Amino acid sequence: MNALGESDHESGSVDRPCERSEWFEFLVLLPSDKIDCIREGRRMLGDDIPLMIDFGYRWHDWAEAKWVLDRVACARTRLPSTWDQYLQTLKPRMRTKVRAVLRDMAEKRTQYDRCESLSDLETRLHSLYDLHDRRWATEGKPGVFRAQEKRAFYSLLSERLHARDRLRLYSLRVGDRYVAHQYCFEYARRMYLLQEGLDPDWFDHGAGNALRAHVFQDCIARGLEVYDFLGGVTPHKLSWGAEIVYSVRVMTGPGSFRNRILFATRAARAAAKKILRPDPARDAQPGAVR
Repeated sequence: MNALGESDHESGSVDRPCERSEWFEFLVLLPSDKIDCIREGRRMLGDDIPLMIDFGYRWHDWAEAKWVLDRVACARTRLPSTWDQYLQTLKPRMRTKVRAVLRDMAEKRTQYDRCESLSDLETRLHSLYDLHDRRWATEGKPGVFRAQEKRAFYSLLSERLHARDRLRLYSLRVGDRYVAHQYCFEYARRMYLLQEGLDPDWFDHGAGNALRAHVFQDCIARGLEVYDFLGGVTPHKLSWGAEIVYSVRVMTGPGSFRNRILFATRAARAAAKKILRPDPARDAQPGAVR
């Protein structure tokens, strides 16, 4: 099962915190042809990872709940037993780029590491927030961490994941300066990617790809089976050998008048999207990687 989401397909994850009596959105990571089994997600969302219980939700609060279901394309890469075997699964141009960026980063004396201590957590999180927002600012878009609620949520989530030894916050550093982060968590021999941060000054150096390659190497070395990009399918994700799978996004809440309007609007939007773009993953083909 996975937690929180920007994402995927075989369990359940929280998409955002919300007011307790309003609505609740998450992803049930089940095959999309098993939507009728949605209530099985209630059993799956137990105490094992810090989701609903840590945030004060109880399923009996939702006895008269309304539901909106939507199919979501996701991307994940199956990992072989060795790094060399993985490289052979990539297209030749991508394979060359991965080798080259790792070599270039080694020549620049960069360092890879992972957050191991709670005393180091807040510093890395603030760096992640900053790099994430700066990266999106280059495209004229706001980063998700501009919202204080999102930062508070990740801070609490990080503490819970760390306590269970599932937090995997990887970083790439040049001297004493972080230039890239990957915020992941590990569960059941899978690595789930939630967020990333990248210094725009290091974008053209391939710092983001170098860190991802390092994470893949670490996953393979420790015997993990899947690197999960979670929600969304892009050429970049597919270039890392990802396959397309589907999740079910669930939005639920009490059957209040306000929620009925909210859910009806959401359902209409989802229906329109299916008509205008039946399968968002259909046109995603591996492309150039920086």
